[in-house]
Order: sequence, then C-alpha cells, then structure tokens
Amino acid sequence: MRFLLTSLILCLLCSCSLKTTRNLVEAKTTSTNIINNPYFSNPNKDYVYKSKIDVYGNHFGGILIIKKLSEDKHRVVFTTEFGSTLFDFEFQKDAFKSHFIVDALNKPILINTLKRDFKILLKETLVVQEEYSSNTETVYKTRDGKRFNFYAFSKENKSLKKIVNTSSTKEKITFIFEDIKNASAHYITIKHHTIKLSLALQKL
Repeated sequence: MRFLLTSLILCLLCSCSLKTTRNLVEAKTTSTNIINNPYFSNPNKDYVYKSKIDVYGNHFGGILIIKKLSEDKHRVVFTTEFGSTLFDFEFQKDAFKSHFIVDALNKPILINTLKRDFKILLKETLVVQEEYSSNTETVYKTRDGKRFNFYAFSKENKSLKKIVNTSSTKEKITFIFEDIKNASAHYITIKHHTIKLSLALQKL
C-alpha cells in the first residue's frame, strides 16, 4: 500500500512538472543576474519578415515590420503583400496601443494573445529567478506576471534559441529562433499549445 501511494505521488509530481526544465540541472543564480534578448533591439534597423498567421483555421499572410523607435518603444505593423494594413500596434514598457486592426482580427481574445506574444518577443532586459543547465544549453527562468518565461541559450555560440512561456505547470507558448546571424533570427516560429494559433516569420 505504501509503495502504491509513493508511486502515485511520484506520478503526480512528474505530470505537474514542466517539460521545459525536465532533465535539466538547476544552477545557482543571484537576484542581480540579468539576461538580454538581442532580437529587435537595434533602433537603426527595420526588421522585416514575410509572415503567416494561422488562427482557428483562418490564414493571414503578409509582411511584418518591427521597428524600435526609442529605448523602450517598438512599433509592430502587419500588412498584406500589397501594402494594406492588417494591424498596427505600439509597445512602450508595459503600455500597449492598437492604432489599427482589421475587423477579421479585431477580437479581444486575439488582440490580447498577440499583445502577449509581441511583448515577450520584444522584451530586452530580464531579471533571472532561476537558472538551469544541460550539455548544450543554459536556460533562465524569469517572471512574466502570473506566468514565467524560460530563455534557452546555446552553450556553443551563446545565441538565444528558444523562449517558452508557461504557467506553473504547463507550457503555453513556444518561440523558436533559427538561422541566427548578427543578433538577428532568419526564422521565427511562435506556437501556442492551448489555442489554435501559430505565427511563422521569415526574414526578408
């Protein structure tokens, strides 16, 4: 009976643990440990991506333009390939402003989801709560309101390869960065695990 109870507790603990940190070794960190997300941080560059957004079976394709306007302000504009604006968002620290969004995308739940996605994508300076390690990567845990973000950096070239947004027990969103050169990712994939929404970006 005791063995069965112990096994049940272990199963429950495993089922509640995050896949993101499973098989990683926790390392010591300090309250002053800071990491930086290098993507979209250069105010002298226009970041332009061919983009696809798939949401609940609906497909939107076009061009995504991200511009850092000042130290803590970004503008994010998504247009069709013919130049018609689909949405135009502004981010400044914790503030968010929607300058325009087409009716097909103008749903509160979708706006809030895109707002969260881009805030995570654009946030540059982060305070580390916990640090984990494997043979190939170092993973830093940061707080994001009631959720957490895990930033996975390659040990080989120190590049940011992945961000995972989670609750205390479940992965919510995964950001994958590929073909990284000069602090810029050629391919970015954003995949939601609890809703039918994904974004695919290819640098132009």
